[in-house]
Amino acid sequence: MDGLEEKYLISEIIKKPREQENLAYYNILKRANKSMLESVTKVRVARKRL
Repeated sequence: MDGLEEKYLISEIIKKPREQENLAYYNILKRANKSMLESVTKVRVARKRL
């Protein structure tokens, strides 16, 4: 993870777990990161319009 410039993308490089408990955390992390990426995209698009 130290080499990852965009730390919030950690869910994109970790392997999908097989255990149900770990899978729940993985899915939560993926959803949270998706939401954050959508917010970043909205800001970037808004800035380009200026």
